[in-house]
Amino acid sequence: GPRLGFPRRGSREPGRGYRLGCPREPWGFRAENNGAARMGDRQFSELAARAERLLQAMLEADAAGLDALLHDDLIYIHSSGNIDGKQSHIASVAEKTVVYEAFSPSNVRFVGVDGSTVLRTGSVRIAGVVRGSPKALHVAFIEVWTNAGGREWRMISWQSTSLPA
Repeated sequence: GPRLGFPRRGSREPGRGYRLGCPREPWGFRAENNGAARMGDRQFSELAARAERLLQAMLEADAAGLDALLHDDLIYIHSSGNIDGKQSHIASVAEKTVVYEAFSPSNVRFVGVDGSTVLRTGSVRIAGVVRGSPKALHVAFIEVWTNAGGREWRMISWQSTSLPA
């Protein structure tokens, strides 16, 4: 089955997630409320949990989970330059055109723009299969999350750039 890059709750193994060697925090990255002065701890915790669920939904090819976490106006720019909207991204994962097998994020941080928009940046090593061919990627990324209108946090944009292996 898919390998989740999140440490077990309560795990205290320094620098180890379960199977991926992720940092200690439950969402697999150092979650800091950097620059999110207008964002309370409760909102920050909700967003971090949703970011974790998004990775889980991608690993599990969970179309319903992705639908609940992605904004209807999603712009998803892959490191290859391909661009997906919400429906095409969900379809590629659900139909297993793209199979995510593992994520190993690092240097991840949140930056609050205002009370309804937060950036999440960092790098991630991704293992998977694209159209039947194994892929190992190392990318820098930026995500934009919004809860405009008081809705739950949803990712509205992702862009990644290839990094040296």
